[in-house]
Amino acid sequence: MPSHQSPSANLGYLSQSCESPMFVGPPGVWGDWTNAMRSFEELVDQYETEALQLDDSSLASIEANITRSLCIVIACKPLMARSLMAPWLRVVGLSQPNIQYLEISGVIDLNVLFMKAEKDLRSLADRGKFHQEMKRKFIRSTIAAQKCLEAFKG
Repeated sequence: MPSHQSPSANLGYLSQSCESPMFVGPPGVWGDWTNAMRSFEELVDQYETEALQLDDSSLASIEANITRSLCIVIACKPLMARSLMAPWLRVVGLSQPNIQYLEISGVIDLNVLFMKAEKDLRSLADRGKFHQEMKRKFIRSTIAAQKCLEAFKG
């Protein structure tokens, strides 16, 4: 996906049910949900190991692809939302104490997080004492993921 596109751009190609073994879309890009899961894991690893060497455009592109693969997996396998929460929130910039704060506050998985309105996200970040840049990225990334997931669910 070009880096100038938002994570939710061009996501309408998912026209088949997630229960089918394959996704409709560009051949070989995501395949089935297990390929999306593998892509998520590989992209998170790449992000965590290369983030300091990448420019803003490359980081944004990787983050968009992480969000896209995350949403494919969650759309097809909602129960994966708990195990994917910490890795995704680390990409968003949250520390382990921030993630634990969210869990204590009732955000037990990404399905719960993605149901929150922007004002609720802002309130969570304020109560958790997220610094300004972290708060901004947390809210922006969560809203982008909400839109992406909504597009996949149709």
